[in-house]
Amino acid sequence: MQAGPTFVKLGQWASTRPDVFPRGLCEVFAELHSSVAPQPFTDTRHTIQEYFGGRRLEEVFAAVDEEPLGAGCIAQVHRVVFREEILDKPFGCGNQREAPSAGSHGNSPGATDWVIKVKRRWVEKAIHQDLQLMRFGAAVIHSALPISGVQWLALPDAVENFAKHMEAQLDLRVEGTNLERFCSNFKDGDGYGVEFPHVHPRLPASDSILVETEQDGQFVMDWMRGGNSTPEEHRAVALAGARSFFKMVLVDNLVHADLHPGNILIRYMPKEAQDARGGVRLVYLDAGLCTELGADDRRNFIDLFTAVALKDGELAGRLMLERSRHHQCSDPEAFVQAVAQTVAQVNCSQFTLAKVKIGSILNQILDLARVHHVLLESQFTGLIIGIMLLEGIGRQLYPDLDLFQVALPMLLNSRAEYQGAAAKIVFQAGFGNDKNSAT
Repeated sequence: MQAGPTFVKLGQWASTRPDVFPRGLCEVFAELHSSVAPQPFTDTRHTIQEYFGGRRLEEVFAAVDEEPLGAGCIAQVHRVVFREEILDKPFGCGNQREAPSAGSHGNSPGATDWVIKVKRRWVEKAIHQDLQLMRFGAAVIHSALPISGVQWLALPDAVENFAKHMEAQLDLRVEGTNLERFCSNFKDGDGYGVEFPHVHPRLPASDSILVETEQDGQFVMDWMRGGNSTPEEHRAVALAGARSFFKMVLVDNLVHADLHPGNILIRYMPKEAQDARGGVRLVYLDAGLCTELGADDRRNFIDLFTAVALKDGELAGRLMLERSRHHQCSDPEAFVQAVAQTVAQVNCSQFTLAKVKIGSILNQILDLARVHHVLLESQFTGLIIGIMLLEGIGRQLYPDLDLFQVALPMLLNSRAEYQGAAAKIVFQAGFGNDKNSAT
């Protein structure tokens, strides 16, 4: 029996909520991947031709691979070669921008190196039907079982959170916008050693079609096992991964929320394109799922992350309680002390991956949140999962990497920014209320 797209994605989403589900169950969920067969190419052809205003594929492409490079439960990707003359003509696919000259937008290749991501033709209808069933089921369970454990789960809210998670992936315009923002945040030569696919400059994304640059390279785990890379390259990749992740979290507030090894490529740059970073780059794929924090959630995360970085476990525990929007903790002091004892396991001056198992500590904190019924924001747990994935890859590449040392300058800047903004608001409010102030 094959799981449908909604329940495959539900399992993958649930695997990122160890604050709600037991650890063993999350590990089972994490293994839930769909062995999805490609949709018939006749359906793919229909969607592409509709995007191009009814033109036949043979009019648009010099070549198109009917066999997809990859097929997921929502979309699949095909390699294409455009006809040289075709991009000079207007299409019925929305506003087009002026096409830059080849190579003028970062490291994106020429006009032949493109892939087209096509949403499965019937997937949206199936998913919306499944979500309606899930909403109904969650409401019934929440109303029929008024016991504290079930009420704490807040199933209707969880289903709505999952629905947003799904809807973001159903509209390929969301991924197109995310890619454009990532490409802007990580410009060529910025020193981070990270790249993203570029959206085609003349073909804006639609809800069902996304045209982007094809990315060459090796998947990071294959590269690590290949045996041809050097210790210097391992260090460069580990640092690039850590610095780029914390930049996304602490500087840009736009975080790739699906950075598992299958979405990370290693690319070697040609000698003429190399700089002080050397010749190895990270390429992040599949940006349909991203995390952005609101002002309050961002402040809460930065404060919590700072408390853990400073090894102040009691403060971390109290922040989790005070800023949880929904908790049913029967013994708050026991929870705070348990978090403090967990953080106290870090009894060294450095957070190098060789000395500190950060993932284990974060796992224990999430377990404590689940056991004590302290519900965390889903965005928080997603960021924590991201840190744990980063640690797993970094430990194999460069055990001397100190994640918190990498994060600290950005963390301090972020705290200074929001504290300065808060102080400015307080000052302006006080000044405005001063009866002796000039009007």
